[in-house]
Amino acid sequence: MIRKIAAPLFTVLLLSACGNQPTAATEAMTNASAPDLNETAPAPAGSLIFCPEVQVRLTQQDCDDLTGVADNARNGVAAFNAPDSMIRGKPVTLQLAVGLAPEAQAAPAETVATDNGSNEEMAEEGGGNVAEANRPRPHPAIHHLAKPQTPEDVVGQLPGKIVSYSPIVGRFMSATLTGDGFTIVAKSPESQEVYRDSQTVWEWQVTAVEPGSHALTLKTVVEGVTANGQHYALRSTVRNQTVTIKRTLWQKIWDAIDAMPALLKAITAVVVALTALVTAIVALRKAFGKRDENKPRGD
Repeated sequence: MIRKIAAPLFTVLLLSACGNQPTAATEAMTNASAPDLNETAPAPAGSLIFCPEVQVRLTQQDCDDLTGVADNARNGVAAFNAPDSMIRGKPVTLQLAVGLAPEAQAAPAETVATDNGSNEEMAEEGGGNVAEANRPRPHPAIHHLAKPQTPEDVVGQLPGKIVSYSPIVGRFMSATLTGDGFTIVAKSPESQEVYRDSQTVWEWQVTAVEPGSHALTLKTVVEGVTANGQHYALRSTVRNQTVTIKRTLWQKIWDAIDAMPALLKAITAVVVALTALVTAIVALRKAFGKRDENKPRGD
């Protein structure tokens, strides 16, 4: 009797014990959901600080890197062809050439090898030196120049007065041209790289649309690049140039007509049309009169 009762009870206990053991499927699901402690987690938001140099929240390392790049930026050389005056409606080409100061064009010997790689490549490799990535490098397509060009050499080929000045310069820079009373179309990328042995050129097509004196504003900005390749605006230089906009005689006449009241405009338009018609009739009569004089007359 005891054996008959014990045998089923033992079987139930054995099955219960087996049911508590994790199956292979259960272990796989558990392992899949468990976090990998070797993976690098993103920095928590609390680790970001406000960086005064760029006025945004960054990691302490990025802020230190950008602040160092800004502090190391130095005055360079630049020139642009400034038009003393322009004719309204007639486009002109304005160029800005920017380069390093002559004493900064020679690179230290220990940085020559690293300057040949771009900052994007260094960032992808990881552990790239941010200071070196922001240091101007030699132009990859220019090897030797008997006499390096100056900014004045570049813009001197265009009409206008050459204006030289000394903006703050870094490896990566942006340049913009703005002005009320002008239509301005950029002909080159806004952000470009400044090389150690050449001039970087920005170009715009400028058309004056309003008469009078108006100011063109050139703004250059040194950009800093963090280890992940993100660009941030750092130190800037602003240069204003006043331009006198002139009008042709016909532009002055039509501007005067446009300034008249609507009725006077209509009257003036009729008078102009009648004048043109009378002029045409007189010209035709003269032409026919000469032809009649040339005809042979009968006896």
